[in-house]
Amino acid sequence: MAVRVLDPTSRIVELVWTGRETPDDVEAANRQLKSAVEQIGTPFDLLVDMRTVVAWSQETKSAVIEHQRLLLGWGLRRASVVVGSAITKMQLNGVKKASRNDKESQWLTYEEALEFLRRP
Repeated sequence: MAVRVLDPTSRIVELVWTGRETPDDVEAANRQLKSAVEQIGTPFDLLVDMRTVVAWSQETKSAVIEHQRLLLGWGLRRASVVVGSAITKMQLNGVKKASRNDKESQWLTYEEALEFLRRP
């Protein structure tokens, strides 16, 4: 897992999931994301790179549902997610529904996901 401010001017933060995350890793990501959002301000966009994720444990999936709710509360405008597999996409759709996240779009390439966020 890695978090960085990708484009401060456009208020884009990047989150890279590896697929090996535990609930503790999700908590660490939340702390790093909160710090990044405090740096750049709100509303903000999030580029999520999930190309190496296949599936998370049920515990991690539950933590990610809460993670998405936090992001929405912090002022998430759009989340652009790069998915690498059909399994990941199915799991992510379940998380999205459970967290009531209507800000997310999914893409096949990193370039498409970033281009979407760079549009006004």
